[in-house]
Amino acid sequence: MAQKQLEDILQAYVEQETVPEDVLSNPEATELINRFNREREERPRILEEFTVFKDYALLADFLRIPVVEMEKFAEWGEKHPGYLKGEGNDEQSLSSRFSNQHTRNTLNTIRWANQLKEYYTFWKTHHQPKGIPFNTNYLRGNEELNTHYQKRPKKLYNNSNRNLKDKDSITHIVTIAAKTVPSIQQDWKYQKRTLFNTSKATKELTEYYTFWKTHHQPKGIPFNTNYLEKNEELNKHFNKRPRNLYPNCNRNLKDKNGINHILLQATQQDNNIAETWTGKWNQDIATLKLQTYYKYWERHHKHKGIKFNTNYLEKNEELNTHHQNRPKKLYQNSKHNLKDKNGINHIAALAAEQQHEILQHWRRGALQENGTKTT
Repeated sequence: MAQKQLEDILQAYVEQETVPEDVLSNPEATELINRFNREREERPRILEEFTVFKDYALLADFLRIPVVEMEKFAEWGEKHPGYLKGEGNDEQSLSSRFSNQHTRNTLNTIRWANQLKEYYTFWKTHHQPKGIPFNTNYLRGNEELNTHYQKRPKKLYNNSNRNLKDKDSITHIVTIAAKTVPSIQQDWKYQKRTLFNTSKATKELTEYYTFWKTHHQPKGIPFNTNYLEKNEELNKHFNKRPRNLYPNCNRNLKDKNGINHILLQATQQDNNIAETWTGKWNQDIATLKLQTYYKYWERHHKHKGIKFNTNYLEKNEELNTHHQNRPKKLYQNSKHNLKDKNGINHIAALAAEQQHEILQHWRRGALQENGTKTT
């Protein structure tokens, strides 16, 4: 029997408590009705949380949760009585208790719909009069809303998008909530997700780097993801855009290594961007760093007979002072992250693919460092 037919039968039974006799010969329909009667007898308060929305596709999903799971949830719910109402911060506890994703998603749909109704009421009171739209940006970014509700609005948006992709994510929650509060659907300003603009992100990162060089590099503040997300002066100047760049890059460029892809793009405009970056380990960025230190060595130390090798990266004071100890960190990080590839020597080989002379000097330096005579 088609899903829509089953939902219509369920609706007729719930609202009128009667169904045609021929329907009862269908095992799927009979199973749903019998399960509905069992839940009404054993867990009426939980059942009522679903029937109040009069969404029979959702109710059918609820009735398909295994009985043993519902028994566990009823027991768990005694300690978390407001969960389905949207109260508390217990979603992690629920996830650890129930491995069945259908169970979690169905129960959370009711929780999220109830939460959205409450956030809608908050918006009507505090923000609709100010002309602030009720949409995804409001849930994710409105500080007053998220402070008042301990960041649950932002979590609602993120969790529904992650777990309800097959049901149109947050839009599905809006549809469910609107079953009891129709004006939610009318006031919701759906925002079609636009394609991520790599060129724009690259330009923005370059701007933040320039701002950092002027205002924060002299203070010894490192240029990394923490700077983008948390530096108040930077985010105030750029209207909070820096704090969104890192998660947006990681979400939209997962297959290209997130923010590191934008960093490498920005480096094509200014080689120093990669050198100053102190974020998570990335082999391509490490290679660019070594190329930068090689150029510095060529300008300042080659003519003095100083060798370009691991000892230079680790211990040359002039180099490390100029680059705020990043050369030393490059050596240490390479050793840690490339244990199976001979550490910094692997980076030197990669750097030499673009600057062949690097490996010649690096090899000579490495040999001399080990006390071996070179020709």
